[in-house]
Amino acid sequence: MRVLFYEFNKMFFKQKAIIFIVLFICIKLMTLCTTASYSVETTEQNKGFYKQYLINLNGKLTAEKETSIKNEQEQIANMHSEKNNVINKYLNGQIDDSEYVLKLNKINNKMKKSEAFTIIEDQYNYIKQDPNNRYFLYTNGWTNLLASESPDIILIFLLLIVITPIFTYEYEKEMIFLILTSKKGKWITPAYKIIAASIITIILTISFSVIEYSYCKVKYGLPLGNFQLQSIVFFKNSAYHMSLMQTYLYISLIKVIGFLVFTYLIIFIAVITKKTVLTLFTSLSIIFIPYFIYFNDSIKFKLPSPLGFMIGNGYFRGTDNRQLVRGAGSFLQISKEAFILEFVYMGIMCFIFIITALCIFSKFRYSRRKKI
Repeated sequence: MRVLFYEFNKMFFKQKAIIFIVLFICIKLMTLCTTASYSVETTEQNKGFYKQYLINLNGKLTAEKETSIKNEQEQIANMHSEKNNVINKYLNGQIDDSEYVLKLNKINNKMKKSEAFTIIEDQYNYIKQDPNNRYFLYTNGWTNLLASESPDIILIFLLLIVITPIFTYEYEKEMIFLILTSKKGKWITPAYKIIAASIITIILTISFSVIEYSYCKVKYGLPLGNFQLQSIVFFKNSAYHMSLMQTYLYISLIKVIGFLVFTYLIIFIAVITKKTVLTLFTSLSIIFIPYFIYFNDSIKFKLPSPLGFMIGNGYFRGTDNRQLVRGAGSFLQISKEAFILEFVYMGIMCFIFIITALCIFSKFRYSRRKKI
């Protein structure tokens, strides 16, 4: 355990990882606060009216709720008709200016909720297609939390900065010879380096998931997490019967596995190249090239690469050819068999990366240049 604590000390303080972790967490928070997010409302006023409607509608669609919606539709239709009548009377000279303004303002005040009710109508039409699996709820928080189709780029760069020097530092500072000639340097030291890298990866991945959850909870609210996953339009064709909260936990777990494989990939490349810059560039290329090639496609979730697991949510979607949120386009459902195969790929890659890294590190031959 002393070796493990030594590796953590070296990582956090000698290699300044603690500074980068704090910095990137701040960047993560700033990014969440400043980037555009998904919202079903156009104004704060609509948001208030929309939430008022949901107070009575939250949950499963019932006959009473359907009747209430149809009554509201009728009332709004009558107000539109009344407004047109007032305008026609004014144009025909049947009412004067003051009476026209008074009646029009009165009707407009009643119709302020009509835009918010349009959102309710859209949600009602969506739920009516599958009322057993789709419920009324405020969707903004869950959609922003679960429907992102890109890997966490900030976490990717943080892991690259923190993990890469764990091995390349020893090569570039020419400490590798001292390590290999020490009592535990050949196998124990690299093994503890990998364990330390694994622990920090798990902690950071979970931390970033919790940060995203907390942000969505505070800004939008994450109500009724026990409702069906299909209540969110992004997952409308999902074959899985899970709650929203269960989906978040599963996606978080999948991300942990994906970023662990990414960490082992970084280590594998580091012991081969022995150079920090080359490791950073190669690792980024392996992740981002297939991401941009298959930007709107489900293929990226089937590649023998950690990319799919680093995104996570694609394994819970169904086939969908409509453009949805955040640039999502045509998508083919990932079958359970394909997910299991991808999970096997992850296990095999972990094994190959770890064993190969240990073997290369332990068999390194250091030759001093003769001074002239």
